[in-house]
Amino acid sequence: MDIQKKLEISLQKINLLEKMIEDKTRDLYYANKHLLDSNSYLDNIIDSMVDMLLTLNPDGNIRTANRSLLDTLGYKEKELLGNPISIILAEQEEVTFEGSGIEKLLKIGFVKDIEKTYLTKDGEKIPVLFSGSVMRKDGKIDGIVCVAHDITIRKEIEEERLKSKASEAAKKEAVKQTKYKDEFIANMSHEIRTPMNGILGMSYLLSKTDLDEEQKENLNALTTSAENLLVIINDVLDISKIQAGMMTFEQANFSINEILKNVNYTLNYKARERSNHLTYNIVEEVPEILIGDPVRLNQILLNLIGNGLKFTENGKVDVTVKAGEKKGDIQTLEFSIADNGIGIPKNKISKIFDSFSQAEQSTTRKFGGSGLGLTITNKLVQLQGGKIWVKSKINKGSTFSFTIPYKIGTTDVFIKEKMKEPNDPSVNLESIKILLVEDNPINQLMAKKVLSGWNCTTDTAENGKIAIEKLNASDYDVILMDLQMPKMDGYEATKHIRNKMKPPKNKVPIIAMTANAGSGEADRCLSLGMNDYISKPFVPHELNSKIVKLVKDKLV
Repeated sequence: MDIQKKLEISLQKINLLEKMIEDKTRDLYYANKHLLDSNSYLDNIIDSMVDMLLTLNPDGNIRTANRSLLDTLGYKEKELLGNPISIILAEQEEVTFEGSGIEKLLKIGFVKDIEKTYLTKDGEKIPVLFSGSVMRKDGKIDGIVCVAHDITIRKEIEEERLKSKASEAAKKEAVKQTKYKDEFIANMSHEIRTPMNGILGMSYLLSKTDLDEEQKENLNALTTSAENLLVIINDVLDISKIQAGMMTFEQANFSINEILKNVNYTLNYKARERSNHLTYNIVEEVPEILIGDPVRLNQILLNLIGNGLKFTENGKVDVTVKAGEKKGDIQTLEFSIADNGIGIPKNKISKIFDSFSQAEQSTTRKFGGSGLGLTITNKLVQLQGGKIWVKSKINKGSTFSFTIPYKIGTTDVFIKEKMKEPNDPSVNLESIKILLVEDNPINQLMAKKVLSGWNCTTDTAENGKIAIEKLNASDYDVILMDLQMPKMDGYEATKHIRNKMKPPKNKVPIIAMTANAGSGEADRCLSLGMNDYISKPFVPHELNSKIVKLVKDKLV
């Protein structure tokens, strides 16, 4: 073979080799490019993750951290890389491969959904659900992959749920405690009012008999003591109604002059008893007739004036009423009750309207009272849109002032309403037959005497069962039904009469007579089918009026 031929063959081999090298180089380039593209794609995927991801080196330090982790915790990448994972753990647990914070992870190769708390660069705590997996190379630990899911929202929802459950539990407990309190007050009311009904009732009956002066004086002392005890139980019931949000106010025409006249009549004896001078002054601008709740105004004045008299001796109590701000037909009245009694210490004035609070602990023992009077007065004023305040100096006296807005009334309407009131509150009931259902012998005796004074015919029953038997055997115009009795109480007896007896006996009017004056008792009685309700101790002419209203068509 000649040289030329050999050169051509060698050149062909060289060209072929070059082409092979070129192809290999191109393949390597594209393979490397594909690898770089794949790594970039993987990095993009990792950085696009919502969850926080980091990897640890075999020495336990942070190798990589994704964008979500950096953004969430507020770090730059260079601030984390090479640092132990404890830098971002609120628990500050030490992370090594010698069995500490990730001991369980190393034993089983992975952990899943463990609650931990990450710490931001600014120190904010972020609750996370942590999962981890061991990476191995040639059978040895090469690192750890850690993924954390932010569960802040879930935690907030759980906390709200727990708060809601706690709130619900607190509400249930409050309802339960309120029920216990109402039951206690109802029992206390019954236990006190039952004998009080007998005491005041018998006092009333005694007052209608011929008595000498000494007997009258003794009877007055007995009645006053009983009424004072009744005031205390009424205070407890009033504060219970106020706390339960069940205090209601009447809207009726009334005269300020008449209110003060009645207050003076009630407290005049108390003023003389402590050698006090009681005066009243109504400024001319005060409207003659107003619309509001005269009973509650009377209660407020009796309380404040009574306090002034209680804490003053050989002195005076001056009551002043003047017109305040007037808007349209709404006139605000300002009342002032000033005394020159013992006064109130400056450091006690801020607490004087608190429940069971008086200036000194010895005050209750010395002067009496429930310690609720001023609290109730304060609430009654506020609930009617007014305000109350006090100024006082030790041994100089006190001035209690309060305002209440009232709608201006008219004299014509007031006179018409007064004309509707009966002149004689005790109407003769000679043609009326009454069944008295009462288990207490003294109250039964007292009620029978009161009823006999109205000339009506009265039968008695000691409990609801006997009452039903008597109603089956005879006809009655009215049943006076006590509520708490043995064998069958007044509630059950009423339900039996209304639901199981035939007309006309199932329609007989029933008046509840109860020593339980707790909130809601009247509504319960009416819901069972009773026609009316009266609390013990009852005022005789009020009972007479209720009976007359139910049997007026049968009166001769």
